[in-house]
Amino acid sequence: IFQLYYHLGEMPDLPSTLKYIGDFAFQFSGLSKITIPESVIRIGNSAFANTGINSITLPKNLSEVGEEAFKESKLETLNIPSGVVSFPVSALDNCRDLKSVTVDADNKYYSASDGILFNKDKTVLMVYPNMKEGKHYNIPSTVRTINTDFDVRYLETVAVPKSVVKGTKKVAERIKLYYFGTAEEFGKADIPVSYGTKVKFCRAKLSRTGYLYNGKTHTPKVKVYDAGGNRLKEKKDYTVSLPKGRKKINTYIIRVKLKGKYKGTFNLEYSIMPEGTEIKKLKAGASSFKVTWNRQSKNVSGYNIQYTTVENFNTTAVKNIYVKSPKKVSATVKGLSVDRKYYVRVRTYKKVGGKKVYSKWSKTKKIKVKSPF
Repeated sequence: IFQLYYHLGEMPDLPSTLKYIGDFAFQFSGLSKITIPESVIRIGNSAFANTGINSITLPKNLSEVGEEAFKESKLETLNIPSGVVSFPVSALDNCRDLKSVTVDADNKYYSASDGILFNKDKTVLMVYPNMKEGKHYNIPSTVRTINTDFDVRYLETVAVPKSVVKGTKKVAERIKLYYFGTAEEFGKADIPVSYGTKVKFCRAKLSRTGYLYNGKTHTPKVKVYDAGGNRLKEKKDYTVSLPKGRKKINTYIIRVKLKGKYKGTFNLEYSIMPEGTEIKKLKAGASSFKVTWNRQSKNVSGYNIQYTTVENFNTTAVKNIYVKSPKKVSATVKGLSVDRKYYVRVRTYKKVGGKKVYSKWSKTKKIKVKSPF
């Protein structure tokens, strides 16, 4: 067993009878070059960690490499011989100069592609070298587990296939992830990312989300895109299931199911709506206002009045009032702040199966409330 803390740049020849290089043998040494005899079958934990070695030839008879064996060394390239049966991901932790990893074709446990380390059947992505050139990387569709960091020098985008079910250690904030599925599927895949990392998903939308009732069938067109914004093809990349009917006032769900190399489903909602209404009169009172609207009794169950002090209604302080009779055409709102402007709008609704289906909003009108004194 070779256990040594060596402080020279180049190690003298090791004996040809050596079988094991022990744990921490050269860690934190000034070692930059070494020739390992073919007799060595095991390299211990952290054996060459934190050294200046930038190139090393592993012996053909090597069987096992320990945890963090080359951690934070200056390694630029590494070839894993055919006999290696144990090579942990941590063996190359924080090797910031690493450009490429190759594996002997006869190795039964590991493989490499374009300088990237995988297990043999490429279901586990083990190491993506920090200094590997290229701005974009498509993870192979065979990969189920990612064990490498994506905090590397040149990468800007990474495409993650639907096959991935378990995550990565770190994704730099500057890197965009493109996922071949929905946001929901990404959540199920257990892929932790750094705070601020941008993740883009497949998305789907309808050409319209609302139709005015006229007794005819209404079916919006479906558009589906991958994470990069490219339009997908129906039947090849996704299927569409339409709801029954699509004539009566109601809310309908179109189901889109991704297929092929994509994963996930979208439930896209649209409505066939009742006729709306418009505000006829808005009159200020003492800490109150009275709103009057046009009567709309056909296919209507009631009215929804909404008011707020924010012109675009983009606030949590929006108030709602429901008038449950289609015959009633006015409502008074009391207890308001004096000398404040209020913005008011009205819409109709029809109750269908216990749910409300709304019309479009009326035009917004504003009013300033009077003092009661």
